[in-house]
Amino acid sequence: MSHVLADLACLVGPPLRADLLALAALCHNRYEVAAESWLELRDRVRSELSARRRRTH
Repeated sequence: MSHVLADLACLVGPPLRADLLALAALCHNRYEVAAESWLELRDRVRSELSARRRRTH
C-alpha cells in the first residue's frame, strides 16, 4: 500500500504530496490510520485531481 501512495504522491501538488508521503511512511511502518483520515485524504486527492484536470483542459 505504501508504494501506491508514494506513486500517487508523484502526480499531485506539493501540499498533498507531503501528506501522501507521510501516509505512505505510516503504512510502511504499520501504523493504523483513522478512517476519517482516509476519507479526508481521498477527498483531497479527488479535489486536487479535479482542479488539475480543469486547469489543463
